[in-house]
Amino acid sequence: VRGVCMGFRSSSVSGGGITGFFGDRAFARSLMHIALPVTLQSMLRASFSIIDQVMIGQLGSASISGIGLGGKFASIHNVVLSAVTAAGAILISQYLGQGSHKNAARSYSVNLLVSLAIAAVFTLVSTRFAEPILGLYTQDDATRALGQTYLQTYAWSFFPAALSGMAQTLLCCMEAAVFPLIASMTSLCINTGLNYLLIFGKCGLPALGIQGAAVATLLARITEFAVCSFCAVRSRLLPIQWR
Repeated sequence: VRGVCMGFRSSSVSGGGITGFFGDRAFARSLMHIALPVTLQSMLRASFSIIDQVMIGQLGSASISGIGLGGKFASIHNVVLSAVTAAGAILISQYLGQGSHKNAARSYSVNLLVSLAIAAVFTLVSTRFAEPILGLYTQDDATRALGQTYLQTYAWSFFPAALSGMAQTLLCCMEAAVFPLIASMTSLCINTGLNYLLIFGKCGLPALGIQGAAVATLLARITEFAVCSFCAVRSRLLPIQWR
């Protein structure tokens, strides 16, 4: 520990403080260009469920319990998808660093197929077996019914979430993390606006209640993937050979 601390101290003194520790200003700028957008994007993703719960809370405690119950099983998919995208990020960044675009494309394709396969399994289970699954969490019929309504609609967002997750991973590996951030900001705005319209039935739309929150999330995930794809194509940041 003493050696590490002395090494840190010597690098800070000899290299000119924090800039010396990071190596040079170019590296520090590159680090902030990737780390800051990724951090902000993670915060935006976490706010999705918070916004849903705040708006659903105006419908009563039963609705809050229902969306919380449905979200428990959906969160398992999010954890598994995060593991797959993290593994993909390691492989893709490694191959891109070696200049092997063909292997990077292959890693992306494999991880994308795995993500879609996982999404298919979770969607099938959530739509066909929602009632017995949620019955493992609670025996309250009203809460289970609301959770089932939410989960069966929310489950269809697993597919666009898989597509968006891998697209964002690829862009971050190519040092274009600002585009996933833009996509997440757009998706959050869409989710918030549609929550208000669909949950409470504003602007002539039907009041769907807890199901409206799930529909809003589904449309927001589709928008997120569309924005990521548009930014990637328009910026021409995809030098990977896909053959």
